[in-house]
Formats: sequence, C-alpha cells, structure tokens
Amino acid sequence: MLKKNIKIIFIISIIFITTLPFSILYAEEKKVMTLKTNQIVIEDDASLLSEEELELLKNEMGKLSEYGNVLFKTTDKSRGGTSLGYIQNYYYSLFNNNAGVAFYIDMYNREICACATGGLDNILNNSKCNIIMDNVYKYATNKKYYNCATSAYSQMLDLLKGRKIAESMKYISNSFLALMISLFSSLMLFIYLSRNEKLSKEEIKELGLTSIKHSNLNVEKVGTHSVYSPKVDTSSSSSSSSITRSSSGSSGGGFSGSGGSHKF
Repeated sequence: MLKKNIKIIFIISIIFITTLPFSILYAEEKKVMTLKTNQIVIEDDASLLSEEELELLKNEMGKLSEYGNVLFKTTDKSRGGTSLGYIQNYYYSLFNNNAGVAFYIDMYNREICACATGGLDNILNNSKCNIIMDNVYKYATNKKYYNCATSAYSQMLDLLKGRKIAESMKYISNSFLALMISLFSSLMLFIYLSRNEKLSKEEIKELGLTSIKHSNLNVEKVGTHSVYSPKVDTSSSSSSSSITRSSSGSSGGGFSGSGGSHKF
C-alpha cells in the first residue's frame, strides 16, 4: 500500500509541475504572420539621440520590420492621460491595428513604454512588454537613450524569433515559489496517506485532486494597458522609413493589443 501511495504522489507532482506557466520563463513559440509592406517611423521630438544614433537606430528597427511596422517616439511635453495609453493611440493613428510595435520615451513623465498589436501581441504580451521595460529602464536612468531603445527592440526581436530573454528575479521567484508549494503539498499528502493506508480509492482520488489546486501566479505589472474596439484599416502603404523631430498629437482611436511601461 505504501508503494502505491508513493506512486500516486509522484504522478500528482508530475502533473502539477508540467502545468506551471512556463511562458513566464521562456518565450512563447508561436507563429507570426509577416507583412510585405511595413514602415519604420522615428520621431525624436525630445531630441534625445544624435543624427548618427538615429541612423543606427533605424537599422536596428529595420530588423523588426519583417514582422510589422516599427515606431520610435520621444517627447518632453505633457500629452495627457497615461504614457502607455498615448503611444498606443498614437501607433493606432499611424497604422491602425496592423501588425507592429512601438517604443516610447516620455521625458515629461519620466517613463518608457512599449506596445504591440496586429498579432504580435500574442508573443509580445503585457507580461513580456513589462519584462523588456524592466530590463532596459536603467539605460534611460543613466541617460543612455540610444542603448535603451536598441536593447528594447533587440529583445522584442528575440522573442518574435522564439528566443529567450533575461527576466527579472521577481518573475522567476514566483515560478520557483509555485514549484516549492507543489512539492510541499505532495509531501503533506504523502504523510497523510501513509498514516491512513486504509483509505478507499475514491478518498485518495479526492485528496489528490484537492492537493493540486493552486492559485494563479501573481506577476507584478508596471504601468497600464488600454484596449479599444479595433478599426479596419482601408489604406495600404509601401515599405519606407522616416526620421523626424516634428511634434504630432495623439488622435482618438481603437488600439487593440498589449503594452508595458516603467518609470525611470
């Protein structure tokens, strides 16, 4: 009977461990539909980058244009609302909900933001956007804005290609904690069954199901996320890139996708 109980505990532990949300530790392996006509738009309104850095940044952004439109924007003025909500709406004003990503440095609110839409948000979801912002915000704190932007785009590209990126210990710790809870629960179940070897099969089954119930991992998010009703894009444009320092306002719209932010 004791050997049978050990076998039951082992099976329960394996089932629980394999159902942990490993998407927190690894990039999701999902297919992304690529577009043939995508744009690269750079609007450095806050004049944070030199002309040379702008050219280098355009080349870095070009690697992402295989997957969708790529937007880089900075500002040193108040745009109203949240920084993330602004860049999401601004992306929508340019590309609607066509596939693409955006990175935004808001000097007025001292915040960096990233967002994705058009299917790319299936991989670059809220959690991944926030993780990337966690990884790069120190560059902005140290006034290394070019490094901040290129690192953000590089990590977006890694995830879209199915690669792993570095993650904050707070995300890894949550997964490790869940694993430890699973093992502890299994140990308690084993001790209980060892003391009650005459339990019926139905009782053992009921205890087993109870033991593998667990709470969802609490992943701390920074910033906000806005979702609006999508609007169909009826326009098309050829592949091009632009660099400008002109200021442009945000229009209302229906951005639908993901986003993350971090103060610096």
